[in-house]
Formats: sequence, C-alpha cells, structure tokens
Amino acid sequence: MHVQLTHTGLAFVIEDAGVGLNAQEQEQATRLLNDDSLSLTKLGDPPRFGLVACGALARRYGFTVSIDTASAFGGVRAVVNL
Repeated sequence: MHVQLTHTGLAFVIEDAGVGLNAQEQEQATRLLNDDSLSLTKLGDPPRFGLVACGALARRYGFTVSIDTASAFGGVRAVVNL
C-alpha cells in the first residue's frame, strides 16, 4: 500500500498479488462496493465481506473506492480516494 497525492486530496493505493479478477468478477466486485442495500445472502460463495465493509465505510465518510485489474503484482489494485 502507498499514499499518493492527487488533485482532489489523497489516495491510498492497495496492490494485491493474488490471482486477479476476470471482467465479470470485477463488475460484481464493483457492485458490492457500491450497493448499500446488500444482504448477507448476496455476498457470494465464499462471501466477500471485505468489499461490502469497504464500500460501507467509504459511503459513511464520503470516500470513493474503485478497483481494477492493473496491479503491478498480478492481482487487483484498489484505490481509496479521500
């Protein structure tokens, strides 16, 4: 993880070295980050609590979270804009 100065403030960039996400998985993860009406039955198998928690915290404090597949380490990169 590193912090980067942006034109609107700061961004935390988290680089994951996992297997990454295909396009469909990335779309689903983005929906989980942005869905404030999510129930436990919609979290998938295995459940992805982390995405839901990150999305809820971002909404509560006015941050934005985005993910993409451009991690330098082969996994997923998440960017939290403050």
